[in-house]
Amino acid sequence: MQFDDILYGKITIKNPIIQSIVATDAFQRLKEINQYGGVNFLYKDSYQTTRFEHSIGVWHILATVGASIEVQIAGLIHDIGHAAFSHMVDHVLTDEDFHHDSAHLLPGIAEVHNIIEKAGVTLKNDLDDYTEIKAKLPLVGADRIDYAMRDYYAVIGHKEGFGKSVLNNLILQNGKILFTDPTICREFALDGTDALTELVYAPEIAPIYAALMKMIDQGLQKEIIARQDLFLTDKGLFNKLMNARDQLDQTSIKIFEEKFRVESGTQQDHDFFQTSDKLRYFDPELFIDGEIKTLSKIDPEFKDTFEIKVQEIHQRQKGEYFKVIFEN
Repeated sequence: MQFDDILYGKITIKNPIIQSIVATDAFQRLKEINQYGGVNFLYKDSYQTTRFEHSIGVWHILATVGASIEVQIAGLIHDIGHAAFSHMVDHVLTDEDFHHDSAHLLPGIAEVHNIIEKAGVTLKNDLDDYTEIKAKLPLVGADRIDYAMRDYYAVIGHKEGFGKSVLNNLILQNGKILFTDPTICREFALDGTDALTELVYAPEIAPIYAALMKMIDQGLQKEIIARQDLFLTDKGLFNKLMNARDQLDQTSIKIFEEKFRVESGTQQDHDFFQTSDKLRYFDPELFIDGEIKTLSKIDPEFKDTFEIKVQEIHQRQKGEYFKVIFEN
């Protein structure tokens, strides 16, 4: 089983357990779940990363650094339970019951569980507990390493060969993924933080998120869609909502049909208030001269830049007011 990947080139999967999971309908569905929550519907030349590509990338990092098959499987399926439009549904439905029951709503998930059980592998209840996959900010695991580079590619541009350079300078030690080259590590950390700013705080993106969340919320309240519909593909859920467009907020519908621009607003005069609870900044750990140190400990220039960027992100978290101007 082989894939051509924008970051790492040709990825080959030889392990039959991994192959079987990738072949399931539940995993293949991730090809139709965009990483950025519907923004790709309007920006056809960017924001085209899928959860499938990202999940394969996370597995590839883990396999390359020599993680156990348990950790590889956990990394592979860490996003398999995402609802359509990724995190948009998370913001609409915040109750714990939905997230607890989501696995049962996902078509075909039982097949994945059966493959893992037959392989004799037992996973932790919370896949986020694998430090090789998830690490506390500002450190990085395979998940953050992969999506940071894909985010940069999606919204800023492609760096030929950089994904391979990162991959070739990672090692696994005591459950931690560590960089070995300070120069590569620094470039990764700065690129990842820059990509965050473009993705989360770009004013032209926020109305799309707001529109989708309102449409999903209204769709559920008016019983246009059921909770199980949230586990359709992005297009499947979007089409179901648009088929009932007359019952939904018309400004939200217009976001997907008419050209618009975004201008600064005030508390008294605005269409939406943009904020985000996403914190993504990077100060990875390296293995240098037999010791583990964060990049900021060995690179004073990076430390200064990092602290400024963190302050800027926290400042932007306070939120900004904007107006949407339709041009038609």
